[in-house]
Amino acid sequence: MADLLEQAARLKNIEEDEKRKKAEFRKKMEKTVSDFIQDSNLQKKRYEPMGKLERSEEWDPRKAEERRRRKEQAALEMEEASRSQKRPASPNSNYRDKYSHLIGIPQRLNTAFVLQVPVANKRDTRSIEEAMNEIRAKKRQKKGAGSGSSV
Repeated sequence: MADLLEQAARLKNIEEDEKRKKAEFRKKMEKTVSDFIQDSNLQKKRYEPMGKLERSEEWDPRKAEERRRRKEQAALEMEEASRSQKRPASPNSNYRDKYSHLIGIPQRLNTAFVLQVPVANKRDTRSIEEAMNEIRAKKRQKKGAGSGSSV
C-alpha cells in the first residue's frame, strides 16, 4: 500500500516537472520569435538542435526477476509440450507428390509430347511483299469500317 502511494506521488512529481519544463520552453521560444519579429535587420533565424526526449522506465530488480521467471516458465512449458507430443520418424510427405508440378506426372508427360506442333508448320512461307500487302489490306479494312460507322 505504501509502495503504491509513493509511486503515485513520484508520478505526480514527474508530471508536474514535465509541465513546468514545457511551459519554460514555450516562454523561451515565444520570446525568441517575438525578438526576431521585432528586429528588422534579421532575415533568417537559426535554431540550435533540440535535445532528444527520452521516455524510459526505472530499473526495478523485482520486475526484472519476475520477467526472467515468466520467460523460464514459458520455455519449460514449451519443452514439456514438445516431449509429450512424440512424432513418428517418417517423412511428412512424398517428395514426388510435393514437387509434381515441377517433375510432372508420367501420364501428363506422355500427352504433353503428343501436343507438340512440328517446326515446319510454324514457319511463315509468305514472301515479304505478300505479308506487307496483307497488313495494308487489314489497315484499309479497319479505316473503312471505322469511317462507315461514324456517319
